[in-house]
Amino acid sequence: MHKEIQEPFYSRWGFSEMVLIFLGPLLLIILVDMFFTVEGVWAPLVSGLIQALGLLFFAWLFIGLGYKYDFWGNKFLNISGFGGRIIKWSLLLWIGATGLNFLFQIFMAQVFGLSPQPQEVISYIITRVEGVHFVLYGLLIVIIAPLAEEIFFRGLLYTYLRRWINLKGAAAISSGLFALAHGEVWAFFPTFLAGLGFTILFEKVRSLWAPVIGHIIWNGMGLIIVFVAMRFGIY
Repeated sequence: MHKEIQEPFYSRWGFSEMVLIFLGPLLLIILVDMFFTVEGVWAPLVSGLIQALGLLFFAWLFIGLGYKYDFWGNKFLNISGFGGRIIKWSLLLWIGATGLNFLFQIFMAQVFGLSPQPQEVISYIITRVEGVHFVLYGLLIVIIAPLAEEIFFRGLLYTYLRRWINLKGAAAISSGLFALAHGEVWAFFPTFLAGLGFTILFEKVRSLWAPVIGHIIWNGMGLIIVFVAMRFGIY
């Protein structure tokens, strides 16, 4: 199987290095929460920025140590001719995952009597964020976070897993860890589906720009809904 996988799906890491790659950002987040405290409206913004930069730092560190070629040159390839399809696939993914999650929430409410809870960051934005802070949160959620997460989960983690196990297994494991990393029970299902969709985009286009753009569209649509809901007093 290994001989069938060509560039850019190749690295010289072992399992222990991959564990360190995943645990590094997690440890950084824990240390930040323990020793670095920001009060008020800036708190989640600063915390999210540190997490995103932590992912990028560990990705850069281990890419430099683990790959035998220039990761950035081989991953961020030209997407000329794929732009329209990337947008279409991303919107269809968002609509499909959102619809399935809505049905899942109805099922959980009817069968188990559980009421879905909004994501913590969404609740915070709705209740406390406005003006320039909303713009800054938008930049973090729509641009910085998707870039960092796609480099780490698709460009790094999925690429490594694809080297050693079959494609479906690598997609499922990396998407599951991607969903778990968001730490929201009710958001696990759509986030897992999003991870699978971003992986498919990565495979189809063979460029990390594809899932980055898809992730930006996904987060952007969610933020637009929050903004519209706030404007019309739905929340």
